[in-house]
Amino acid sequence: MSENLLSEFSKPTYEQWKIEAEKLLKGVPFEKKMLTKTHEGITLRGIYNPEDIKDLAHLNQKPGTGDFVRARNAAGYSGEGWKISQELPYGTAEEFNKAAKHDLMRGQNEITMILDIAGARGLDPDSAAVGEVGACGTSVSSVADLEVLFKGIMLDCISLNVKAGVSALPFASLLLAYCEKVKLDPAKLTGCIEMDPVSMLVSGMEMTVSCDQMHNEMAQLIKEVGKKLPNMRLLGVNTQAVHDSGGNAVQELGYAMAVSVAYINAMQEHGISALDVAKRIRFSFSVGGNFFMEIAKLRAARLLWSRVLEAYGVNPADAPMYIHARTAIWNKTAVDANTNMLRVGTEAFSAALGGCQSLHVGPFDEAFTVPDEFSRRVARNAQIVIQEECEITRVIDPAGGSWYVEWLTDSIAEKGFAFFKEIQAKGSVGKALKSGWLQEQIATVAKAKVAALERRSETMVGVNNFPNPKEKMPEVKLPDYAAIHKKCVKAIESRRTSADANSDAVIMADLEKLTAASGDAVELAISAAKHGASLGEITRALRHADANGERCKIEPALRITRASLGYEKLREACEKSNGAALVFQANIGPSRGYRARADWTTAYFNVGGITVKADKDFNTIEEAAQACKDSGAKVAIICTTDDKYLEVVEPLTKLLKGANSGLTVLVAGAPGDNEAKWKEAGVDDFVHVRTNNFAMLKQVLTKIGAVK
Repeated sequence: MSENLLSEFSKPTYEQWKIEAEKLLKGVPFEKKMLTKTHEGITLRGIYNPEDIKDLAHLNQKPGTGDFVRARNAAGYSGEGWKISQELPYGTAEEFNKAAKHDLMRGQNEITMILDIAGARGLDPDSAAVGEVGACGTSVSSVADLEVLFKGIMLDCISLNVKAGVSALPFASLLLAYCEKVKLDPAKLTGCIEMDPVSMLVSGMEMTVSCDQMHNEMAQLIKEVGKKLPNMRLLGVNTQAVHDSGGNAVQELGYAMAVSVAYINAMQEHGISALDVAKRIRFSFSVGGNFFMEIAKLRAARLLWSRVLEAYGVNPADAPMYIHARTAIWNKTAVDANTNMLRVGTEAFSAALGGCQSLHVGPFDEAFTVPDEFSRRVARNAQIVIQEECEITRVIDPAGGSWYVEWLTDSIAEKGFAFFKEIQAKGSVGKALKSGWLQEQIATVAKAKVAALERRSETMVGVNNFPNPKEKMPEVKLPDYAAIHKKCVKAIESRRTSADANSDAVIMADLEKLTAASGDAVELAISAAKHGASLGEITRALRHADANGERCKIEPALRITRASLGYEKLREACEKSNGAALVFQANIGPSRGYRARADWTTAYFNVGGITVKADKDFNTIEEAAQACKDSGAKVAIICTTDDKYLEVVEPLTKLLKGANSGLTVLVAGAPGDNEAKWKEAGVDDFVHVRTNNFAMLKQVLTKIGAVK
């Protein structure tokens, strides 16, 4: 039938829906129940309509065109899925190689390697302290290390991503020397050697180089190394420090644009065009648990990048945004850690729907230990399941056209661009950081996020709600950094003493020329590396003239952390209290009449690791008072029905305190008009949905003596 059967029905309006919704709310304010304000300052409605997005320009654009909101390329993932780019956080080249070969045979198709703290600063193991070598990444100091690292791995068949800090130029020299040694055409390499000094600065890493020298090396990286590695990106813009120190999506977007602009501006001063810089940037975003917000964030990022490029006179089609995504650390937990598997699942799905080009899914135990083969497998397979079983790779921009997603994409893009302009109004991202303004903005959001968890207006499963009361805190297992340091120092010292005289002569000659800045720095560095020079030696030679340069420093730093740490510390304190963390629950009358309240109260304390003795219902207040005394508890909470409270709270409180010197007495529920008289009778406090959960737990544990 060609007749439109719906034409005889009128189209309902938003106002009509709102009237019906208000009827169902039965007096509860519409704004309270149906509007939600996010940490980005965006107010979400309960329903969206075509009218909400009718003026959005990008809706008329096809994927791979215009502002690239809908996808980076016209085929989306139907031509090629995103790279499965799992980080391998192992301290030595041998450990890294073993894990990489294992995982490449099981679905991973991009190697992500992070230089350890020493390497990222340009130091060899014997010049670095214990705790820097093999920490936060892999120790690499020579071509010999790369031979071990890549043994049995065909780099021209996979993608390689190296987070190199401010050591990208020295590391690239090692890599190019390695390619010469194994007869590998570097032009066949794909991926990125990320030089991202701002990320190091905001994370508080001590710099061994001045800003001017960093920019010199960045320029050499793009100009000279770029010729040899035409298919690799060479700059990173990483927002992890913002996201995982508690920042919001708007701040991530604004920060990312500001850092990219800072790099473009610095390189233009070295004669490199904005287009040549833009084509070499790999953006990296952390993806958190707000499913739709994270989808919108990645889509909005492409829109903002197009705007930035247009401001430089660059056609966005000539340098479309490359997005690497990483599941967040901020919302991961050490308690009930298996829930992290579910968290990263939704985050990986958000990243895929948002259109990332590569993705790292964090192993569920990465918050407290070095991942093993099992946790790596679960994380890796989260990506493979999405690619192979969900069939989203068969649809281009599967989130596109959703009234809500499109509205949210536009909203967050607008706010993200406004925040970018605020940063630029401070002079640059560097000045915004040096003044502390940007850190203050992020800290304010982080504080609000933590406060929401502590009030339990937001839930973190297993942490501030739905606890497993029998769970023990996991053992924190860190690598033996002293052993790694000793091993790596011994290895580099052995290589230095075993080098033949001819190689030594070449190394010395090349390093002297590098020091004197006479000749092609990149070629000299490659030659020195090929004959055995170390990353530290090349770095020192490159920076010889910079010895007295002013070092870059940002204070305070953005510290990557986790929102659950406060609760985890309470749990640890409880475990160390040897059973003293006990609350006696005085259930008066058959608890079936107030079962929900009794269970809620028990769980309220369980999230702090506190044991609640609630295994009996008492017929009389005398029985309850005696049982409380026998339990040895220092805190008791009265729990019964609303009408029963009026008759038992005052006499029971007096009995409890009379039989138990120093006892803290709480009441489960809001007191209403009875607060003053109940407190006069001896009640210390009240536990209900508006009570700050974290503050109450800390108060109880302080009373018990578990927390000082």
